[in-house]
Amino acid sequence: MKTYASIPHPTMTRLISGLRFRWIKSQSGFSLLEIIVGIVIIGIAFVGAMYALTEIQNRSSRIEIMLKATTMANDIMEIVRSNNFDEYNSSPWSNPLGPEENSPSQYDDVDDYIGYLWSFPGFTGYQGSTRVYYVNPNVSWIDSANSVTNYKYIRVQVTHDGLDVPIVLTSLITPRVSAAEESGGLGPPPPPP
Repeated sequence: MKTYASIPHPTMTRLISGLRFRWIKSQSGFSLLEIIVGIVIIGIAFVGAMYALTEIQNRSSRIEIMLKATTMANDIMEIVRSNNFDEYNSSPWSNPLGPEENSPSQYDDVDDYIGYLWSFPGFTGYQGSTRVYYVNPNVSWIDSANSVTNYKYIRVQVTHDGLDVPIVLTSLITPRVSAAEESGGLGPPPPPP
């Protein structure tokens, strides 16, 4: 006994055989040349990506070195500026400039740090230096004056092999004015209302 399901439908048979024929005819694959060209293109893209990553890493390490050096220079400047203008509390000021004390722990005025070389334990490759000299603002804010003035120029420099140019911070400092001098010698000014 034949069942209806076992009899092939003529339209279905033509459709299936047509699909098989087209599938077999369109199946060609990749040639060896196409595979080699694809591998070369992927290789070039990979090399470009690796170069970009290396460049990003180099720049980020330079930025890190620059940031650390700037922080160190700022720390040095704060240490130097936290001291008195001069060994003496009033004019005439010290001449020549330089340390009067034997060790940095005893330094008490900004010019004690002239020529001082700073090291940073735990941070290899960083070197700091300090210069302090009198300037005459009527002539130049940054060139050394040949005479004693009420202005000292502080120059802090931090170097590292990874920096193209050193980090330099500068500051101009004047003698501190006491409350008595500020109020005309009559003592501290009255508190604000």
